[in-house]
Amino acid sequence: LKRVGVFVDAQNLYYTAKEEFRGKLDYKALLDRIVKGSGKEERFLAGAYVYLVENPEKDQTKFKNLLESLGFQVKFRELLERPDGSKKGNWDLGLTIDILQTISRFDVVVIVSGDGDFVDLIKFLKRQHDEVKVEVAAFPSRQRTSQRLIKEADYFHELGDEVVIGEERL
Repeated sequence: LKRVGVFVDAQNLYYTAKEEFRGKLDYKALLDRIVKGSGKEERFLAGAYVYLVENPEKDQTKFKNLLESLGFQVKFRELLERPDGSKKGNWDLGLTIDILQTISRFDVVVIVSGDGDFVDLIKFLKRQHDEVKVEVAAFPSRQRTSQRLIKEADYFHELGDEVVIGEERL
């Protein structure tokens, strides 16, 4: 059995699910899809992490509890407001550090994001940890998913409406 570690950049997927599918990400379906993989090898979930940005206007306790019940370790980062009024809540570095700190626990690392900033991480992992397969899971939107990211991955999980709870089910 291959040990799978899943690292979800929640902000990245949130907007694609909302704008392109008019729904929300179904985290249980997402995990099921990733653990199944290509179906060529038996795998099990050895660790799951989700990176969220705290929204002071929204109580996320129920959402956090749901994610934890699915097996996720939930990490929050404060939403920062810049002097110009724009807001930022980026988890790229935190997600990267967590992968580097836990890499020895996994045979497969799955980065759930379409963010091209992770291309260098994938290249590093392939050079330094060539025994670990690096996969990417994301919606195939050309506007939101880096084609370089897809190309660098050992396997690409193309996500679609099967991992979205549509607005009619919300």
